Amino acid sequence: MHATLRPLPLALAAVLSTVSLVGAAVSEIDQACALPGCFPGDGPGFPITISSGGEYRLTSNIDTRGAAGPENVTAIQVLPAAGGVDIDLNGFEVRGPVSCVQATSSCSPAGFGSGVSGSAGTSVRDGSVRGFGANGIALSGAGRVERVRAWDNGGVGIYALGEGSMVVDSLAFRNGDDGIHTYRYGVIRGSMVAWNGDDGVMGSQQSIVDETVAWANGRVGFWADTEFEVRLSVANQNGNGGLSGFAIASVGAGNGTYGITRGLAWSSAALQCVLSGNASAPMATFVNSLGQNACNGGGC
Repeated sequence: MHATLRPLPLALAAVLSTVSLVGAAVSEIDQACALPGCFPGDGPGFPITISSGGEYRLTSNIDTRGAAGPENVTAIQVLPAAGGVDIDLNGFEVRGPVSCVQATSSCSPAGFGSGVSGSAGTSVRDGSVRGFGANGIALSGAGRVERVRAWDNGGVGIYALGEGSMVVDSLAFRNGDDGIHTYRYGVIRGSMVAWNGDDGVMGSQQSIVDETVAWANGRVGFWADTEFEVRLSVANQNGNGGLSGFAIASVGAGNGTYGITRGLAWSSAALQCVLSGNASAPMATFVNSLGQNACNGGGC
């Protein structure tokens, strides 16, 4: 004999519905709320200040160009006390007044504002951050940046300085300093850095780069600082060297000096890499060949 399924009592159904809505609550950010304040803890004007954890979603572009001294204005700032914060740019753009000349450090007007300034536990995704005096996105603690375009910023496009930060499926181009800069145990995956004034990617202390392209940056494609690993990546037509650190199954071609150099790492090495058409020798003399590299048609 089969049991008969009965509908939930109306009171219980209402409670469950309310719990579901509470769990999905999102705080919205738009240009109109920036002047009066978007939510509790956010004062009038810029920066839009986030002081509580949770999910935040843009529902319009955010433009600081109308503010006084806009090159010094930060658009969105996450306070350290906020804890875990997820910022969904929702396809919109966070915009400042700066523009840069590709592959140079020439950006104007000069300033010190950032597009999104975050603390530990901040994630930013799915939109653009453009035209700020300092950095496009600056995370001071461990965080995540995903599917973001950062360009025309006077400093670093995506600055993820927290240990274990991740930058995934993102594009950083025509910024005055590095395209992407990570710190200890950082991971950069599936991204592209192009036309930045300094290095395409600056990684340090056991950072890992996977499946990323560094193209036509002003200095080095991938610049290593102590135990930096580059895998399945391409450094092409950068003004100085292409690869550095430990390069595995990667390409350094058409760069201004070496296909692979040491950077600031204690040692650098190449395994199963293609190093071709670079202005200097394919490998700097202090880089170790671990074998099976192709260097301008000859051995390395």
